[in-house]
Amino acid sequence: MRNSSLLLLAALFLQTSFANAVQNVPFKQGEKIKYHLQWKGLLLLKINAADLESEITSLDPTTGLMTLKAHVATIPGTLAHKQYATEYNINASMDANTMSTLKYIQRGKEDGANEVKDVVHVCDPKDQSCLFTYHRSVRNKNETKKQGKLVMEDRINIKGIKAPVQGQVQSVISMLYYLRAASLPAKKGATAFVPVLFEDDIFKMHITNNGPGKNATIDGQSYSTNTYIVSLEKTGHVKAPTAADASTYEKVTGKASIGEEGESLQKFNMTIANDPAKTITYAVTKLKVGRFQILLRNDNDNNNGSATDDSDEE
Repeated sequence: MRNSSLLLLAALFLQTSFANAVQNVPFKQGEKIKYHLQWKGLLLLKINAADLESEITSLDPTTGLMTLKAHVATIPGTLAHKQYATEYNINASMDANTMSTLKYIQRGKEDGANEVKDVVHVCDPKDQSCLFTYHRSVRNKNETKKQGKLVMEDRINIKGIKAPVQGQVQSVISMLYYLRAASLPAKKGATAFVPVLFEDDIFKMHITNNGPGKNATIDGQSYSTNTYIVSLEKTGHVKAPTAADASTYEKVTGKASIGEEGESLQKFNMTIANDPAKTITYAVTKLKVGRFQILLRNDNDNNNGSATDDSDEE
């Protein structure tokens, strides 16, 4: 479960360019999107693990500045919450004219507060670079309290380190809106690419048209869908300087994915409905045991869509 919600979210990106984005985006200020995050195992066993809600808090049609907020948390009373209690609050901003992320702030905890993270990305599209600030601490398992306070071990502490990132950069939240406004590869087998930021790493997103999918029901209406195969290739890493190694940024060669270093690219499947809002209805990735999937919640404030479980997708 750890990081799964954000990793799945990180799989929903694509690079494109278009004019008059603010006028043509299929979303608007105040829109909320809600998803269930599930683990699906043997014998059709499904476990609701967490909920995700994202909202557009402002969208200026003149400047194109769009601000977002999101909340993701394990569901109290579930096995996932008991084992890996996780909660994150995210705030972000992006340029709706170019659909590039400008700022991303993620603060929260995992593993029942045993792990605390504070992530900030600030990007300058003109300079083609992003500043990384990332702090991660883990509770000392050998000592739960010291002088009335939790003992935390400082594992990662990166402060404002600049790294080159070319292209229409995406964060794990701006992706939801970038993808819906983008002109996706129209031909089956066609692939596009986009840079993605995740904590202290830079990834290259591959997205390939995989043909039509199952129909999805949104607002009581049935819509056709398209499916895509997406994968993440690690291309860069930002690290805190030490006395022995003053380097703060390094390129990564080969095909290191979000999983183990050097393994083949992690693949995800996702489905996007051909409704007016270009709603992302479904995303799934295989795990060593079972699969992890994101489904549109049927109590969505604006879309009231039924979650689509494309169980036979590979």
